[in-house]
Amino acid sequence: MSKEKGFAIPVCVVMPNNAMIPKILSTEDCGADVVCSGPSWQERDFALKQLQTKTQATVVSTSLDPSIFLGQGTLGIEFTDQVKQTYGHSLDAIIAPCGSGGMLAGLAVALHGSPTQVFGAEPSEGGADDAGRGREIGSRIETVNSPSIADGLRCPVGKLPWEIVKRADYVEDMFSVTDEQIRETMKLVYDEFHMVIEPSAAVALAVVFFSEEFRDLAAAQTESWRIGVVLSGGNIDLQTVVDIVS
Repeated sequence: MSKEKGFAIPVCVVMPNNAMIPKILSTEDCGADVVCSGPSWQERDFALKQLQTKTQATVVSTSLDPSIFLGQGTLGIEFTDQVKQTYGHSLDAIIAPCGSGGMLAGLAVALHGSPTQVFGAEPSEGGADDAGRGREIGSRIETVNSPSIADGLRCPVGKLPWEIVKRADYVEDMFSVTDEQIRETMKLVYDEFHMVIEPSAAVALAVVFFSEEFRDLAAAQTESWRIGVVLSGGNIDLQTVVDIVS
């Protein structure tokens, strides 16, 4: 296994074979070896277990290690603190993408008890909105086989994050958007802000733009609603963005 830049630690990352090429290349550029599995979460998990057995390496998982998702949650504290310092007020709500659920669960724990409500966003394509559907039926959905362009979110919520994500007192609600709405959002972000974001990062903003349920919720507020949106990744190149939105 290759060694990650700056540390004498071998790193190997398991990715699905339909992951976006820029994401694979940027991971390799950081010094890691990339092992490609089949596209489903079950195939990725199987490949990971085989690799761990072969190498005896430590598995680092956003959905199994509470230290990782709690660390991700610090972005919520930093986000709200910066808004308060810059504008003199905090956020009323923050919305973030949800795949395996680590970042969303971390945000929810970090901001629990604060004035900032936490919401989750998922792609609806092929059942990738498993967290929202799981909340509706009252149990975690364990299998997701989605072809959504939001490749970072084509996975079920992990067992540990689910214990947080399922609770409305931590995550107020979940919303989903279509792949077409994700494409439109990527195009809007590039055209208006000259920013290149990957599909998974566009999902939360797509909810703000396109989800009627979310927009109705915002409109029902008695005062202006200050919403923070997490754009969580730019593992994509400009040509791929052009190919996706054209």
